[in-house]
Amino acid sequence: MSGGYHPQPGQPGPYGHQPGQPHPQVPPQPPAGGPPPAAPYPGQAWPPGPPGPPGPPGPPGPPPGKGRSPLVPALAIALVLALVVGGAWFLLNSDDEDSGGPPVAVDPATPGGQVWSVNEEGENASASPNGHWMVGDTLVKAAGTVLTAYALADGSPVWTLDLDGNHLCTPTTATSDGVIVVGHGENNCGQNVTRIDLTSGETGWSQRLEPQTNPLSFEIAMTESSYATQTVGGWTLHRVADGEAISSGGAMYNTFNEDVNDTDYARETPLVTDSEICAVDGVAGGETLLRRRTCATVIDADSARLTDPFFRLEEIDPDTGDTRWSLDLPRGRWLSKIVSSAPLTVLLRDEQFGGNLELAVVEDGAIARQIPLTGLGFSPDDMGPAIESHCLTGTVVYSPLDDCGGMVVNGNTLYTSPGTFSGDPVVTAFDLAGGELLWSYQPEHIARQLVIGTDGAGILVHQAGYRGEAGQVVRLAPHGETAEPLFRTDDLLLPGTTHVAFTDGQLILSHADHSAESDIAAYGPQGTLPEPADGAGDATP
Repeated sequence: MSGGYHPQPGQPGPYGHQPGQPHPQVPPQPPAGGPPPAAPYPGQAWPPGPPGPPGPPGPPGPPPGKGRSPLVPALAIALVLALVVGGAWFLLNSDDEDSGGPPVAVDPATPGGQVWSVNEEGENASASPNGHWMVGDTLVKAAGTVLTAYALADGSPVWTLDLDGNHLCTPTTATSDGVIVVGHGENNCGQNVTRIDLTSGETGWSQRLEPQTNPLSFEIAMTESSYATQTVGGWTLHRVADGEAISSGGAMYNTFNEDVNDTDYARETPLVTDSEICAVDGVAGGETLLRRRTCATVIDADSARLTDPFFRLEEIDPDTGDTRWSLDLPRGRWLSKIVSSAPLTVLLRDEQFGGNLELAVVEDGAIARQIPLTGLGFSPDDMGPAIESHCLTGTVVYSPLDDCGGMVVNGNTLYTSPGTFSGDPVVTAFDLAGGELLWSYQPEHIARQLVIGTDGAGILVHQAGYRGEAGQVVRLAPHGETAEPLFRTDDLLLPGTTHVAFTDGQLILSHADHSAESDIAAYGPQGTLPEPADGAGDATP
């Protein structure tokens, strides 16, 4: 499945999905606290064993220094401003300048730093990334309507493809041989749907959406053999090889307005009292193809009165379009995001905008366990801002199902980093099979921790240093008792607006903040950081 942190095509990865860019044609939506899910990282499960002791607890991390942080979503910005206006910022930092502050969080003897960086030019330089794929020895980045491949070895450009139009919507995964299908056009993403080979930058077939669909709010998801599109008007499933339709269906329900859909298909299809009308309003691909449907029951066809909405999650056969299973969620629960597909784990909320409550583990098309988010270390008051800060788009409601980070699943263990600018920088491990908290890890003098993946030896975490000091990437042991420093970074803060990948021992970033000194950067053990000027503590490249 969200992204924001993406693996090699066709392989499970820390988060695995890149969303398409927000669609300007969709009506403005109020911000909502959606979850940090994204794609799963089933990976290689570690041998079972008793959990080790938790990492040494530390005091709550202070607010991060100003530094060169990527843009944060509106809720996180508002939260920081509230601290400043209220005086809390001053109180938290009042004496540290004179006292020299706490010791640095990252050992200067730890090797590493920036290996290479790229400052993009032209139109591409002013556009935020809306796609990020690792393909062989290259990183392919989509920004605006331009796709560019960069060599992972040194960041040199390999190829560039400029698509027609002003809008581009992309899937979050590619096929194992590096093929994707994107939507692009002058007015919306549904005007042209085009096949692209990410290994060469060459385009294949191109066609428009099915006639009965409304191209607004376009989303696309891929499997190895097919791709699914979802719009306000309906849903279609097509073959990747030639773009031919496998199955399609129009939408009778408008999920945003909670009303009968206003499309040609809906106007030509009569309402029937006591019948259900539905819309597919979310799709997710990868190893499985999932779709979210929002439905209502028609109370009175003549007046078009409907019940409150209810939700279904379905697994679809990617080759036939048949429904393998269909799960009706409990009434009053909204399906927000997909965290993992192995095991299938989703986040539920109790209201349309916000109200994040719990994770649900789905087995054989039924909910096996429901786990309150408070059990994962999320404060009830901070759930919205904490989750929002991990997402690649500012609004999580009616955005792609898998566009958030901050959670990684390996086997039946969920690793999460819910700390925000106001919370504690904690990494928490949770047993999805038993619904139990396993351990929490919080080091001293770390401003923020972000889980970025797992490998065969442990959990990969980026730790931001205190007030502009260097950060680092560490590997936590499977039971959370030790942290092995891998390499240093500069003073990075990594909210979900930055696309992140970890490959071949390096951290690769595509910044969404164009005030940053680089648009793309790679960090690793062989990199370097500049010496602080005049003994200053702010080591930035």
